[in-house]
Amino acid sequence: MAWTPEDIGDATRAVVVAIYCRLSQFGGKGLGRQEEDCRRIAAARGWVAGEVFAETASANPNPKKARKEWLRLLEAIQHHEFDAVVVWLEDRTNRNVVEAAEFVTLCREAGVRVIIAGNETEYDFNDPEDVAKFYGESARAQAELARMQKRVTRAMRQIAEQGKWNGGGRRPFGYKEDRVTIDENEAALLREAVRRVLAGDSLRGICTDWNRRGIRTSTGQKWVNTVLRRTLMSPRIAGFREHNGQLIPAVWPAILDQQTWEAVRAILTDPARVTTKGAPPSYLLTGLIYCGKCGNRMFGLRRAHVSGHEYVIYICHNRVAGGCVSRDVRYVDKEVTERLLYRLESTAFEQAASRPAEDPTRELYEQLAMEQGIYDRLEDKLARELISEDAFKRHRAESEERMNVLRRKIAKLTDNRVITHIPRNLREVWPGLSLDRRRAILAAMFRRIEVHPQRKGPGFDPNTIKVYWKG
Repeated sequence: MAWTPEDIGDATRAVVVAIYCRLSQFGGKGLGRQEEDCRRIAAARGWVAGEVFAETASANPNPKKARKEWLRLLEAIQHHEFDAVVVWLEDRTNRNVVEAAEFVTLCREAGVRVIIAGNETEYDFNDPEDVAKFYGESARAQAELARMQKRVTRAMRQIAEQGKWNGGGRRPFGYKEDRVTIDENEAALLREAVRRVLAGDSLRGICTDWNRRGIRTSTGQKWVNTVLRRTLMSPRIAGFREHNGQLIPAVWPAILDQQTWEAVRAILTDPARVTTKGAPPSYLLTGLIYCGKCGNRMFGLRRAHVSGHEYVIYICHNRVAGGCVSRDVRYVDKEVTERLLYRLESTAFEQAASRPAEDPTRELYEQLAMEQGIYDRLEDKLARELISEDAFKRHRAESEERMNVLRRKIAKLTDNRVITHIPRNLREVWPGLSLDRRRAILAAMFRRIEVHPQRKGPGFDPNTIKVYWKG
């Protein structure tokens, strides 16, 4: 419906219009060309083009980010800053009937007209027919969006079912730019990281080592725990891709075999796994060493010698208040390390630490693979309407719980993994191991280390150090 001059009110006042331009992620007419068409329509009517609200954003009812310019426009309409709004097409405003109703109400209350530049349609929202027509266009846009989402979802599902890469994203570490060919240098590093995790090293220790060696992520950044964890847990490196919780064999080759990947994944997802927040331990025996007099934990503390040089002591909390014991870190660490190495070099330990020929976790891994197959087939049953959606959700939750139980059993059986991964030439390589790896070996062997009082006088008495072995 067109307006007459009487509708405008004061004919001497220029009509000021707002221009709204939006480009969605799915493409469409460029923002510049949309604005050009809108300005042409305004100029043809002798109106003044006021502010331009332009953005690249989705009009999806559930967008990942808010349409900030659209919200600014709505606020401007509410404050009567414009007489009209010019947009290129109706679906530039919204693709949802509910949001269309909000827009219609604001425009009607503010006396704002809407002009569509793409087809030169004018809307008077005081006219029920115009309102119905605008709602119809919004409904058609909403239906088209739904059809488009279905097509995209189906295409993505087909790509996933074929085990293909769905395009986009950053190059995964371990693979070349084509996302299929293995980068042997990076793959070797991932295998190194997995061996270290299985042997008890921490993600922090590996990241620190890699950063020191100048090893960078696929984007050229320094390694951090979260990135390394995500990389090692990715099904991609085991030759799978994941879609809706399903593991699907991929077209790219695996860097790790599935059993090794499942083992490291079980470690990194173990709820009992300790993740240190704040400053990490700085000393070898932190968390293992206790006061032999009062039983409290001991911690490292820097002290200044009268000569001016600094040294570190393990000290009991009560010692700070004037009681219990303290001891030089260098002497305690050296004594405990020597006892560890002596024990590991003994024939008895060689026999105890030998891994059985028949891996007790093998059967559990087979059960886990079988359970994963059951889990994967549930979605197919739902699609073929063999089970209801409620039954699908219930069976899926039960299957997930059974897989979690199996993973916990595997983790429990592999508690000795740190010991079985201890190198036989430990004395030789000990100085080069990361602090976290050395601490892991000590924690696997010692239950507790106690420092008892010693007689006054110079020197260090090794007999005041009591160690309690595990097992």
